[in-house]
Amino acid sequence: MILIVDSGSSKTEFNLIDGESISHFKCIGLNPFIVSEFIIKKSLNQLNLPFEKVLKVYFYGAGCGTKEKSNLMKSILQKIFVKSKIMIFSDVLAAARSLFQKNNGVIGILGTGSNLAIYNGDLVKPFSTSLGYLLGDEGSGNALGKRFIKSILSDKFDEDFELKIGVNKSNILHDLYSHSYPNQYLASFAKLIHKHKTNFQMAKLINETFDEWIQICLLPNNIKKLSLSGSIAFYFQYEIKKICELHNIYIDSIIEKPIAGLTLFHKTHVL
Repeated sequence: MILIVDSGSSKTEFNLIDGESISHFKCIGLNPFIVSEFIIKKSLNQLNLPFEKVLKVYFYGAGCGTKEKSNLMKSILQKIFVKSKIMIFSDVLAAARSLFQKNNGVIGILGTGSNLAIYNGDLVKPFSTSLGYLLGDEGSGNALGKRFIKSILSDKFDEDFELKIGVNKSNILHDLYSHSYPNQYLASFAKLIHKHKTNFQMAKLINETFDEWIQICLLPNNIKKLSLSGSIAFYFQYEIKKICELHNIYIDSIIEKPIAGLTLFHKTHVL
């Protein structure tokens, strides 16, 4: 049995390959920068996986782009999949292999967090170090959430619109700073933003968020064509494509989740 894992900051998806049979599993995001070893072990042990029968684990994870966190994740997984060969890769490589297979291109992730890299058909090379949800993640669910919270707490929205969306302003800061996973809390506002995206004030917020991503991440690296992966890229693709066109940037393809294409990559090129 072979296990393919795609772990983002909010959720993790597993495809267990047993011959021609594929079983699918899900749990919370297992980003080692955000969740502890205890939570990672607990989340995995709650899954109905045949741990001792898995021979290889290909784990692609947000937060696994550094040697330190990659080694940490490998150590944790080895304690659970005791008979498996464990291989750790970044979530950016998962998106690149899913979208491009063995072809080259520029890959961007816009989900709870964001990332950007160039793929040569084998490996990815990030354009810059990911600064995470506090200092970076432009264009992500975190970025949308931050801009929304700042706007609503600064009374930037019309009173009628505030009443319509029904957000309790008095609890936002408490909820944010007391939340176990503040990145997920920030990104959770993306659904509300998407629901009201036709409102002119919300549309302005959305455009400003993606324009910032273009200005900081794409234009300085002279990127004119790329493919995207992630929930924000998928559900806001009309807005993203429209604002990219203003900068003569072409979005080739967009997927919400890499797991299907990633599994195809392994069945075709690795297994």
